[in-house]
Amino acid sequence: GKPLSYKEDENKVGHFYGHWETSLDIFYKFASKHDLDKQMTNLVSNLIYLHDINISKLSDSDKEKIYNSLGNEGLEKLYQLKKADLLAQNKKYHYILNEYDKQKEKILIEFK
Repeated sequence: GKPLSYKEDENKVGHFYGHWETSLDIFYKFASKHDLDKQMTNLVSNLIYLHDINISKLSDSDKEKIYNSLGNEGLEKLYQLKKADLLAQNKKYHYILNEYDKQKEKILIEFK
C-alpha cells in the first residue's frame, strides 16, 4: 500500500502515513478473490496491521494480546517482516534490528 499512500511533507520528504490501512484493503480483496482460508487471512492481516507498531512502547496487556493473536510462529513471522521492512529503509535506522530480537525474546519469555 505504500505507493498509494505516498505523500510529501512541506520539506519534500516522502512519507507513507496509513499505508497499512491501504495494504489491508488490498490484501482483503486478494484474499477474497483467491478464497484464502480464515486462518491465513487472519495471520496475514495481523502481520500487515502490526508490522509498523513499536511493540516495545505497548502496555503489557497489549503485548499479551499480540502474542495471543499470533502465537510463537506468528510472532516469529512478525519480526521477520519488521526486519525486512526496516532493511528496506534508510540505513541510519538499521541499528533498530538488534532491538527487534530483544523485543521478540522478551515477549516470548513473558507470555509463553
